[in-house]
Parts: sequence; C-alpha cells; structure tokens
Amino acid sequence: VDIEVVVTEDKITGVAFKELPEDQEVFYPLFKPTMEILASSILENQNLEVSVPEDRYVTGQVLLSAIDKALEQAISK
Repeated sequence: VDIEVVVTEDKITGVAFKELPEDQEVFYPLFKPTMEILASSILENQNLEVSVPEDRYVTGQVLLSAIDKALEQAISK
C-alpha cells in the first residue's frame, strides 16, 4: 500500500493513498473507507493513537503500519 503523509513543521496536514490500484480496491474493499476513518482521526488527534473499528481491525492495523512508515519518512525529510 502506497501512502502519503503530509506534515508541516508541527502538524500532520494530510494522510491519503498515493495511489490505490483498481484491483486492490476490488480485492480489499475496506481499504478506502477504513483509510477515510483513520485519516480523519489522525488529522483531528495529530497522532496515530486512533480507534480502529472492530469490524475493520486487521485492515486498520495494516493501514496504520503503512501510515507510520510514511510519517517517519515525511518527518525525516
């Protein structure tokens, strides 16, 4: 999953898929709606300590891991 996290000096301003290929959308239909939930919570809370809906726990954990890696890269730039 290719994710982009945009940060300013002290704030996370964006969390989104860089690109979500159509086949991934078909095979993983929870990716997009779960990302919307996570991105909204991350932008509101300004951290990755967000609640993942129980029915999307595995998908949420996969996305949070990818978001964490993207955030590390964004901060190190």
